[in-house]
Amino acid sequence: MKNFTFTLLAVLLLSATTHSQKMFWTSYFGGENSNGAIIQYDLVTDQLSTKFSLEGSPINGADVFLNTDSWEHPGALMKAQDGFYYGVTTLASIGTTNLDFASSNLAENNANGVLFKIDPSNYNIKILHVFEGRNEFISGNRVKVATDAYENNLSMPVYAPIEVSPGVFYGLTEEGGTSDRGGIYKFEVATGTYSHIASFDKAVHGEGVHSPLVAGDGDNLYGVLKTLNGNNNGYLYKINKATNQLNFVKDLSDATQGILWVINNPRGSLVYNSSLNLLVGVKDRFDENSNWGGGCYAYNITTDKVENRFTITFGDLSVLGSNAVGIVRGANAKYYIITMSSGALDNGTIIEYDFTANVPLKVHDFPAQGANNNRPSGEGLQVIGSKIYGFYQTSGDNGKNAMWSFDYVNQAFNSFLPSNENTFGTGIITSFLFDNGSIIGSSMFGGLGDVGSIFEYNTISQAVTIKKSNQAPKGRNLVGGVYIQDNSLWAITNKGGENATEFYETGGYVKLDLVSDQSEFLGQKFTGSFRNFQQAFQFSGVDVANNKLYQIVDVHQSLARSKTFVQQDLITNQKITLKTIDDAFNTSPIYLAGKVYYGSGTNIEVFNTSTGQFETPSTIAAETANGWVKGGLIKASNNKFYGYPLI
Repeated sequence: MKNFTFTLLAVLLLSATTHSQKMFWTSYFGGENSNGAIIQYDLVTDQLSTKFSLEGSPINGADVFLNTDSWEHPGALMKAQDGFYYGVTTLASIGTTNLDFASSNLAENNANGVLFKIDPSNYNIKILHVFEGRNEFISGNRVKVATDAYENNLSMPVYAPIEVSPGVFYGLTEEGGTSDRGGIYKFEVATGTYSHIASFDKAVHGEGVHSPLVAGDGDNLYGVLKTLNGNNNGYLYKINKATNQLNFVKDLSDATQGILWVINNPRGSLVYNSSLNLLVGVKDRFDENSNWGGGCYAYNITTDKVENRFTITFGDLSVLGSNAVGIVRGANAKYYIITMSSGALDNGTIIEYDFTANVPLKVHDFPAQGANNNRPSGEGLQVIGSKIYGFYQTSGDNGKNAMWSFDYVNQAFNSFLPSNENTFGTGIITSFLFDNGSIIGSSMFGGLGDVGSIFEYNTISQAVTIKKSNQAPKGRNLVGGVYIQDNSLWAITNKGGENATEFYETGGYVKLDLVSDQSEFLGQKFTGSFRNFQQAFQFSGVDVANNKLYQIVDVHQSLARSKTFVQQDLITNQKITLKTIDDAFNTSPIYLAGKVYYGSGTNIEVFNTSTGQFETPSTIAAETANGWVKGGLIKASNNKFYGYPLI
């Protein structure tokens, strides 16, 4: 039996392969498209260059924040003062797990997210920052207990960042940080500098990011967290741009003026009234025990007082509507509040609110929910001229209108932008920017590769143009090591890939001809139940003498999850599943003397490449004594294997 020694080691390996005095390795967000690259280093000339850039988009349309209160996807698109577009995706990154159906004693959180920049001249995407969070080594692996964020890194960015000065952005995350409740980051475009400004403490500030940041008095930015100590009253905080100091401000249920009903559950953005030094917002419930009503509140920064301006009572539902979910302020100094239910057509209303007179007035009923539109959304509201633009909760419904507009001067209402699964996509994200008379938006599903797109809607001609498809036909994000057979280099894409009959985001192999620089994609095919969700997770394999790669693949199929030990033939391109295994991490197997080794549970599995058979595994002792062999293995010069168990 082989001699195995286990110690508690944390090993991070960067694989590289030499070929004619050159070294190659992968860069997962590098290259011309920020979608991954093969980097080449010439040992003779001491030159570093990009050998291959993976085509396609690094962003899956579905990788956006999900507001579970409303099942809306706020997204994050904004135009900065430099003319470029900026945004975040909540999930996009290596090892991202969109859904995890593992047993309850297993915790997984790999929702990293990225901050990106789009050049409107060619819609090329550049990744500016990757949010690591608890996904320490971008492994995609699960752990038995929830862990703290690696170096307190933030993860899961939500809402568009706010530009506080040219090229300087502040933004929010839902997770990561010192309490794993998210926090606030800063990014400076000129220097490419990312800073973790502050973390939310669930016992001090609250948790559940429920509004984007808004500029208030002086150097202060304000936002709302939903919950503190189990109450959904809404909790106001501020971050000072000069000092980067985060402070709790107010329990928004602590109304000492106005109508003293305790309206509950904040929704939508805040609006700052500079002349009165007030923050104005809405809540969507009459009280904590109801599912209707809501109303408008204001926080007076000068007096530190909360005032409930008006409450939607049960008797108001048929007129004013119910569930106030969004608010904006027009150039006429009046506020416009969106409700998402009740009203004359039982699908919400637009309320015009005169703050000085303290009078809410319904000015429009949304059309009834049906074949042409869903319920209105309170996310992504913007005022352009005398028009208010907003969204319906499209939920991926093909053919339904995604947006609406209301002109508060002439009272004209319009529903528009029917989603199209065959062109620009469905599941329109409730966030847009306005540029040169056009709406720039994004979709989650449909279109090429069924992963949505970034599109342009011309408000005059009503034409829709796809500006950037989210498809990644040769995969998304190159990971792990590279392998060379003759003049061909093999690398792994952990996500993406075009597969017309199955589901997507399963990744595969990219085969690159080192002479001609031509590439081909050899994708995975796994049956799945959730389109756009990553179905398989794969990382480095082991290159052996018989021109075959061996690796562990984590497969999600329907509601089940399994790991497989697979063989990829580098000559015939054939992939064979050799064994379904349990309790193994996505890690590189070890090749030694004609055999492939990997850890699984309390065993070291041994596969003989000559016979094509598994041999009797080596047991390292009981789990209670040495833990599970779920980490990576490394072969030392003494031909012993070292690794780290999961206790």
